[in-house]
Amino acid sequence: MKILLGLVLGFAAALSCPAQENPLAGVIDIHVHSAPDSTPRSIDAIDLARLAKSQGMRGLVLKNHYEPTASLAYVVRKRFRGSKCLAEWI
Repeated sequence: MKILLGLVLGFAAALSCPAQENPLAGVIDIHVHSAPDSTPRSIDAIDLARLAKSQGMRGLVLKNHYEPTASLAYVVRKRFRGSKCLAEWI
């Protein structure tokens, strides 16, 4: 999440855009790995979705190298109605 925030802020600065009140408003993170996973992750999908929603983000794409994420995305969507949470297995 910190990396995404840094990229968004850096991109806005590079374009010489005036600072937005909330640079994450409406953003969809298209590459998110969350716990549980084959390697330790700092946050699970539910807490990640809660954090993203609190920052005004529009959605997430959950990824995992070894397991399908469709069921995880289903649970997150059900918990956070109105948010977009997609699954992608890479």
